[in-house]
Amino acid sequence: MSYDNLVSVVASMIDGDSFSGLQGPLAEAMKVREKQQSEAAANELIAMLSNVERFKKDSRDALRRLRKNQTSIKKGLANMDRALAYGNETSNFLPVLHCLGMHIPAVHGLSLKEIAAMSKVPSDWVPSEAQSAPPVTEVDGAAED
Repeated sequence: MSYDNLVSVVASMIDGDSFSGLQGPLAEAMKVREKQQSEAAANELIAMLSNVERFKKDSRDALRRLRKNQTSIKKGLANMDRALAYGNETSNFLPVLHCLGMHIPAVHGLSLKEIAAMSKVPSDWVPSEAQSAPPVTEVDGAAED
């Protein structure tokens, strides 16, 4: 209902001194408005719930990535512990450089293949009791889970 129509309806009721004719249309208009507001609220709720599901999915994905990174970091720490123990026992610290991702210098008289072999801890190497490095048990002062 436009403003002009509303004014003319109200004016005719005032002239006739009758407001009883306004109660029915007003109640109907209120019902329509309540229904529209309820539908709008339901649509907002549906949108909010879809955002919750998206948030939960993104959070689960982030946790998976963190766990994968944590596993990779723990493996790197274990490899570094093993390389340090090997270096301390054999005086060959090339595996430590390799773990750090640093350039391994050329050694006079050795081929690149020999240097590559020396830059890795042999798989059959077992540290002696005195050189055995303790396993990594803490990360940033907090015990591992």
